Amino acid sequence: MMQGFAPRSRGLRSTLEPATPSPETPQQWHLPDLCISRGDHSQATAQQQQAAVWLPVDSPLTLHQGKLEQILRPPYDLLFLPGGSPIGRTGCFRGLTIQITPLKLCRIASELSGYRLSTRRCQQRLQDQRVIRPRQQADRDLVMALHQMLQVITLPYLEQNSMLPLLGLELPVYRTLAQLICGDLIQQGRRMANEPLGSKATIIDELLSWIQANLDRPIQLHDLEVRSGYSQRSLRNVFQDRFGCGPIHWIRSQRLEAARARLLDPQEHDSVSSIALAHGYQHLSQFSRDFQATYGIKPSELLRVGLRAQH
Repeated sequence: MMQGFAPRSRGLRSTLEPATPSPETPQQWHLPDLCISRGDHSQATAQQQQAAVWLPVDSPLTLHQGKLEQILRPPYDLLFLPGGSPIGRTGCFRGLTIQITPLKLCRIASELSGYRLSTRRCQQRLQDQRVIRPRQQADRDLVMALHQMLQVITLPYLEQNSMLPLLGLELPVYRTLAQLICGDLIQQGRRMANEPLGSKATIIDELLSWIQANLDRPIQLHDLEVRSGYSQRSLRNVFQDRFGCGPIHWIRSQRLEAARARLLDPQEHDSVSSIALAHGYQHLSQFSRDFQATYGIKPSELLRVGLRAQH
């Protein structure tokens, strides 16, 4: 448990008088390319001016984005915010914020991948706000290691006696954050490092797996270029050779096939609109046109078939 964040004992306090922790003014510690703040962080509604990681420690962090509410709970959950990005609305929370330099994190992630992960591809990852909830024990251990490093950094007399910069803790903090935020990209790069250079089939197979896992979000040709390292022209040639169509056409066919399976086996409260949105379509009319042109039936009619089959 972090120093200064030990859970308070309930003692014999009456249930009519719930314990309310007194506000703790945030303290700051400065290292090269790092600024760490610990304490009670007030409600935010504006923009995060510098890229940062937020870690709830002694209380959950509630994040509101439109109608969506997410609760990050200590000690494992964390939130990455790119610089200049809209945060949404957050409640007050007691914990840590770590301001970072994205380019440094990308360079370290590239090094950890055996230099198979380009800084450009990593920077693409860091453009999006990310809620990170580690579920694997190895990832949870990484979070606990980060907490332990931060505990050392925030010891009271290290900074006062100018000893903190001599410990060089900013590098292991960055290496840990890189694995928490870009761990999948780093591992993919390390696997590629064990393949012969130019193993296009392996890279394309991994790209196809990524597409399948992200059919719920818009995917542009530029995204494929960044993730694979191949030019748009090369990607068009590869998809044409393998599937007889271009990458965007193939992605659309995968979206429609996944949507068709969902229409035939709908979940509770599913609608044509919700299924279209869940498969990357922003406009219902476009989804209906594409679906009917491909399968010769309206998605609403197929949904009725799926609903009847469940009764």
